[in-house]
Amino acid sequence: LVEEAGAQQDPQFTQYMYNSIAYNPAYAGSRQAMVINLLHRSQWVGIEGAPTTQTLSAHTLIPKLKNVGVGLSVVRDELGFESTTEAFANFSYTIDLDDDQKYRLAFGVRGGATKYDLNNELLNDPDAGQDDFLNTVNFSWLPNAGVGLYFRGESFYLGASLPKIFTFEDNNTGFTSFDRSSVFINGGALLDIRNSNVKFKPSFLIKYTDGAPLSADVSALF
Repeated sequence: LVEEAGAQQDPQFTQYMYNSIAYNPAYAGSRQAMVINLLHRSQWVGIEGAPTTQTLSAHTLIPKLKNVGVGLSVVRDELGFESTTEAFANFSYTIDLDDDQKYRLAFGVRGGATKYDLNNELLNDPDAGQDDFLNTVNFSWLPNAGVGLYFRGESFYLGASLPKIFTFEDNNTGFTSFDRSSVFINGGALLDIRNSNVKFKPSFLIKYTDGAPLSADVSALF
Protein backbone atom coordinates (compact mmCIF):
# COMPACT_ATOMS: atom_id res chain seq x y z
CA LEU A 1 0.00 0.00 0.00
CA VAL A 2 2.83 2.42 0.79
CA GLU A 3 4.37 1.92 -2.63
CA GLU A 4 1.02 2.60 -4.34
CA ALA A 5 0.46 5.79 -2.38
CA GLY A 6 3.94 7.04 -3.24
CA ALA A 7 2.94 7.40 -6.89
CA GLN A 8 -0.30 9.27 -6.27
CA GLN A 9 -0.68 12.31 -8.51
CA ASP A 10 -2.27 15.72 -8.10
CA PRO A 11 -5.95 16.02 -9.07
CA GLN A 12 -6.93 15.69 -12.71
CA PHE A 13 -8.22 19.03 -14.05
CA THR A 14 -10.56 18.53 -17.00
CA GLN A 15 -11.43 22.25 -16.99
CA TYR A 16 -7.78 23.30 -16.72
CA MET A 17 -8.19 26.16 -19.23
CA TYR A 18 -10.56 27.88 -16.77
CA ASN A 19 -8.60 26.95 -13.68
CA SER A 20 -4.94 27.80 -14.25
CA ILE A 21 -4.65 29.44 -10.82
CA ALA A 22 -5.03 25.98 -9.21
CA TYR A 23 -1.61 24.90 -10.51
CA ASN A 24 0.19 28.09 -11.68
CA PRO A 25 0.47 31.06 -9.28
CA ALA A 26 1.76 33.33 -12.08
CA TYR A 27 -1.77 33.32 -13.54
CA ALA A 28 -3.07 35.45 -10.64
CA GLY A 29 -4.43 38.75 -11.95
CA SER A 30 -3.80 37.89 -15.61
CA ARG A 31 -7.42 38.62 -16.59
CA GLN A 32 -7.05 42.17 -15.18
CA ALA A 33 -10.37 41.76 -13.36
CA MET A 34 -11.78 39.87 -10.40
CA VAL A 35 -12.34 36.23 -11.45
CA ILE A 36 -14.13 33.64 -9.29
CA ASN A 37 -14.45 29.99 -10.35
CA LEU A 38 -16.38 27.14 -8.73
CA LEU A 39 -15.84 23.86 -10.55
CA HIS A 40 -16.85 20.24 -10.03
CA ARG A 41 -15.56 17.17 -11.85
CA SER A 42 -16.98 13.63 -11.61
CA GLN A 43 -15.23 10.73 -13.32
CA TRP A 44 -16.83 7.32 -14.00
CA VAL A 45 -20.25 8.50 -12.81
CA GLY A 46 -22.28 5.78 -11.09
CA ILE A 47 -19.28 3.77 -9.88
CA GLU A 48 -18.82 3.73 -6.11
CA GLY A 49 -15.61 5.42 -5.01
CA ALA A 50 -15.02 7.05 -8.42
CA PRO A 51 -12.85 10.22 -8.44
CA THR A 52 -14.46 13.59 -7.81
CA THR A 53 -12.77 16.99 -7.61
CA GLN A 54 -14.11 20.35 -6.41
CA THR A 55 -12.25 23.62 -6.91
CA LEU A 56 -12.93 27.12 -5.60
CA SER A 57 -10.58 29.84 -6.83
CA ALA A 58 -10.48 33.61 -7.00
CA HIS A 59 -7.84 36.03 -8.27
CA THR A 60 -7.50 39.68 -9.20
CA LEU A 61 -5.09 42.53 -9.86
CA ILE A 62 -4.42 44.92 -7.00
CA PRO A 63 -5.91 48.23 -8.31
CA LYS A 64 -3.12 50.52 -7.11
CA LEU A 65 -0.39 48.08 -8.14
CA LYS A 66 -1.26 47.26 -11.75
CA ASN A 67 1.45 44.63 -12.15
CA VAL A 68 0.69 42.74 -8.94
CA GLY A 69 -1.89 39.96 -8.76
CA VAL A 70 -3.17 37.93 -5.81
CA GLY A 71 -5.35 34.85 -5.63
CA LEU A 72 -6.66 31.96 -3.55
CA SER A 73 -7.33 28.38 -4.59
CA VAL A 74 -8.95 25.57 -2.60
CA VAL A 75 -9.13 22.04 -4.04
CA ARG A 76 -10.71 18.89 -2.62
CA ASP A 77 -10.00 15.61 -4.39
CA GLU A 78 -11.69 12.32 -3.46
CA LEU A 79 -10.91 8.80 -4.66
CA GLY A 80 -12.34 5.74 -2.96
CA PHE A 81 -11.61 5.93 0.76
CA GLU A 82 -9.01 8.68 0.23
CA SER A 83 -9.43 12.46 0.10
CA THR A 84 -7.00 15.36 -0.17
CA THR A 85 -7.75 19.00 0.63
CA GLU A 86 -5.39 21.83 -0.24
CA ALA A 87 -5.52 25.60 0.18
CA PHE A 88 -3.00 28.01 -1.36
CA ALA A 89 -2.51 31.76 -1.54
CA ASN A 90 -0.98 33.03 -4.79
CA PHE A 91 1.05 36.12 -5.69
CA SER A 92 2.24 37.26 -9.12
CA TYR A 93 4.27 40.10 -10.58
CA THR A 94 4.00 40.94 -14.29
CA ILE A 95 6.48 42.80 -16.48
CA ASP A 96 5.60 44.35 -19.86
CA LEU A 97 7.87 43.23 -22.68
CA ASP A 98 6.74 45.98 -25.07
CA ASP A 99 5.23 49.47 -24.85
CA ASP A 100 1.77 48.35 -26.04
CA GLN A 101 1.47 45.62 -23.37
CA LYS A 102 0.86 43.02 -26.06
CA TYR A 103 3.51 40.73 -24.61
CA ARG A 104 3.71 40.21 -20.85
CA LEU A 105 5.66 37.85 -18.60
CA ALA A 106 4.47 37.03 -15.08
CA PHE A 107 6.37 35.43 -12.20
CA GLY A 108 4.37 33.73 -9.47
CA VAL A 109 4.82 32.17 -6.03
CA ARG A 110 2.34 30.37 -3.80
CA GLY A 111 2.18 29.12 -0.25
CA GLY A 112 -0.30 26.92 1.56
CA ALA A 113 -0.90 23.47 2.97
CA THR A 114 -2.32 20.06 2.09
CA LYS A 115 -4.24 17.61 4.27
CA TYR A 116 -4.67 13.90 3.53
CA ASP A 117 -7.62 11.96 4.98
CA LEU A 118 -9.10 8.48 4.97
CA ASN A 119 -12.81 7.75 5.18
CA ASN A 120 -14.06 6.86 8.69
CA GLU A 121 -15.68 3.78 7.21
CA LEU A 122 -12.22 2.44 6.41
CA LEU A 123 -10.59 3.56 9.66
CA ASN A 124 -13.35 1.89 11.71
CA ASP A 125 -13.27 -1.35 9.73
CA PRO A 126 -11.87 -4.13 11.99
CA ASP A 127 -10.11 -5.76 9.03
CA ALA A 128 -8.41 -2.49 8.03
CA GLY A 129 -7.17 -2.07 11.57
CA GLN A 130 -4.71 -4.88 10.93
CA ASP A 131 -2.89 -2.76 8.34
CA ASP A 132 0.19 -1.22 9.97
CA PHE A 133 0.23 1.48 7.30
CA LEU A 134 -2.81 3.17 8.87
CA ASN A 135 -0.81 3.74 12.05
CA THR A 136 1.86 5.71 10.18
CA VAL A 137 -0.31 8.11 8.15
CA ASN A 138 0.08 11.79 9.00
CA PHE A 139 -3.37 13.42 8.93
CA SER A 140 -2.12 16.91 9.83
CA TRP A 141 -1.86 19.88 7.46
CA LEU A 142 1.50 19.80 5.67
CA PRO A 143 2.87 23.18 4.43
CA ASN A 144 4.15 23.60 0.90
CA ALA A 145 5.10 26.23 -1.68
CA GLY A 146 5.24 26.55 -5.45
CA VAL A 147 6.47 28.74 -8.31
CA GLY A 148 5.34 29.50 -11.85
CA LEU A 149 5.85 31.48 -15.06
CA TYR A 150 3.14 32.75 -17.40
CA PHE A 151 3.81 34.37 -20.80
CA ARG A 152 1.00 36.05 -22.72
CA GLY A 153 1.06 37.30 -26.29
CA GLU A 154 -1.62 38.94 -28.44
CA SER A 155 -3.46 35.71 -29.16
CA PHE A 156 -1.61 32.97 -27.29
CA TYR A 157 -0.25 32.06 -23.86
CA LEU A 158 2.26 29.62 -22.38
CA GLY A 159 2.85 28.67 -18.76
CA ALA A 160 5.12 26.45 -16.67
CA SER A 161 4.86 25.73 -12.97
CA LEU A 162 5.94 23.59 -10.05
CA PRO A 163 2.94 23.90 -7.69
CA LYS A 164 4.44 21.86 -4.83
CA ILE A 165 8.16 22.04 -4.28
CA PHE A 166 8.49 20.03 -1.07
CA THR A 167 7.82 16.44 -0.06
CA PHE A 168 7.89 15.13 3.49
CA GLU A 169 9.11 11.92 5.06
CA ASP A 170 8.94 10.88 8.70
CA ASN A 171 11.99 8.79 9.54
CA ASN A 172 10.35 7.49 12.69
CA THR A 173 7.24 6.02 11.06
CA GLY A 174 8.34 5.63 7.45
CA PHE A 175 5.40 7.77 6.30
CA THR A 176 6.00 9.53 2.99
CA SER A 177 3.98 12.60 2.07
CA PHE A 178 1.27 12.16 -0.53
CA ASP A 179 2.37 15.43 -2.15
CA ARG A 180 4.60 14.62 -5.11
CA SER A 181 6.58 17.16 -7.12
CA SER A 182 4.71 17.73 -10.38
CA VAL A 183 5.69 19.94 -13.30
CA PHE A 184 2.86 21.50 -15.33
CA ILE A 185 3.25 23.01 -18.81
CA ASN A 186 0.18 24.57 -20.40
CA GLY A 187 -0.58 26.75 -23.36
CA GLY A 188 -3.23 27.81 -25.81
CA ALA A 189 -4.31 30.29 -28.45
CA LEU A 190 -7.39 32.25 -29.52
CA LEU A 191 -7.75 32.25 -33.30
CA ASP A 192 -10.26 34.02 -35.56
CA ILE A 193 -11.80 31.85 -38.23
CA ARG A 194 -11.65 33.76 -41.50
CA ASN A 195 -14.83 35.47 -42.72
CA SER A 196 -16.70 34.31 -39.62
CA ASN A 197 -17.75 35.44 -36.16
CA VAL A 198 -16.52 32.12 -34.76
CA LYS A 199 -13.33 31.88 -32.72
CA PHE A 200 -11.22 28.74 -32.26
CA LYS A 201 -9.39 28.15 -28.97
CA PRO A 202 -7.03 25.14 -28.81
CA SER A 203 -5.21 24.43 -25.53
CA PHE A 204 -3.08 21.78 -23.83
CA LEU A 205 -1.84 20.73 -20.42
CA ILE A 206 1.17 18.46 -19.85
CA LYS A 207 1.87 17.09 -16.39
CA TYR A 208 4.90 15.15 -15.17
CA THR A 209 4.86 13.70 -11.66
CA ASP A 210 7.81 11.98 -10.06
CA GLY A 211 7.02 8.26 -9.99
CA ALA A 212 4.11 8.43 -12.46
CA PRO A 213 3.76 8.40 -16.27
CA LEU A 214 3.69 11.63 -18.26
CA SER A 215 0.11 12.78 -18.93
CA ALA A 216 -1.16 15.16 -21.59
CA ASP A 217 -4.56 16.75 -22.21
CA VAL A 218 -5.41 18.46 -25.50
CA SER A 219 -8.66 20.38 -25.94
CA ALA A 220 -10.33 22.68 -28.45
CA LEU A 221 -13.23 25.10 -28.10
CA PHE A 222 -15.27 26.97 -30.69
